[in-house]
Amino acid sequence: MLVGVVDDLLSLSARLRFALYSGVALMAANALLAPAGGHWLVQLVAAFALLWMLNLYNFMDGIDGIAALQAVSVCVAAALLSWFYAGDLQFLSFCLVLAAAQVGFLCWNWPPARLFMGDAGSVPTGFLLGGLALLGAVEGALPLACWAILLALFVTDASYTLLARMLAGERFTEPHRQHAYQRLSRHWGSHLPVDILLLAINGLWLFPLALTTTLWPKFSFLLVILAYIPLLYGMAKARKLG
Repeated sequence: MLVGVVDDLLSLSARLRFALYSGVALMAANALLAPAGGHWLVQLVAAFALLWMLNLYNFMDGIDGIAALQAVSVCVAAALLSWFYAGDLQFLSFCLVLAAAQVGFLCWNWPPARLFMGDAGSVPTGFLLGGLALLGAVEGALPLACWAILLALFVTDASYTLLARMLAGERFTEPHRQHAYQRLSRHWGSHLPVDILLLAINGLWLFPLALTTTLWPKFSFLLVILAYIPLLYGMAKARKLG
């Protein structure tokens, strides 16, 4: 969060931010996985996932309400699923505390917004969501497959857009407005319809799939793929909007 505050004020270099965030991600992965006997390679993969999560959340904080609504819907869904799956009240409370903080922020960030996250808000939010996913997996409170499904909308948009820009030879480290949610907000002329679409996808598509994963874990891999296929199709269609 402190790095985000300084970056918002002074515009730190991308290399310095990457180094600092990488260090934090490595420490978090070690703290969560080492006590459970996690191999160093597993810790390294987890750190990379945390690093991508905090960066992609920063990428996706580009219109009013979207980042906070994503955090609220994902955390509430994770709390419900963890209660149903393992009955872990401590993990449930962690999810609800983060959701409550984002609800408070939404009072000022709801379209049209009067207050914005900036790096100081989006980066730690992404980091905390990733940390909750790791914690839930280590403690058996909620499988990683559920988190992969619940976070699918942000993961797909950020990853698809980054890959598309890299393949096009664009400078992907520079700011842009090519994400699917940004294209939709321009196409519809408002941020609110995009926020409502996010809630609909999370509630009507991703949450039922995540719930199914807790009921039939042997189908987790197939359910994760099923969650992402229509989202990838939607990203391809959105890119045609210009």
